Amino acid sequence: MSDIGDGWLYGWKAIAGHCDITVKTAKIYYKKYGMTVRRGPRNKPIALRAEINKWLIEFDEAKKRLQG
Repeated sequence: MSDIGDGWLYGWKAIAGHCDITVKTAKIYYKKYGMTVRRGPRNKPIALRAEINKWLIEFDEAKKRLQG
């Protein structure tokens, strides 16, 4: 039960799948770049789709600005 359609993504696999990246990359984005991931029951990662989508847009814009 990683994605039950209520707007929440449960676990690294669901978060990474939503972003179309690997689990390892999702963890790096969380630790290094502040991807909006919370901790739920038993300290498992959870995220709202809308917050992840917003973060991805902002992250992409920041990358473009840095690349010139």
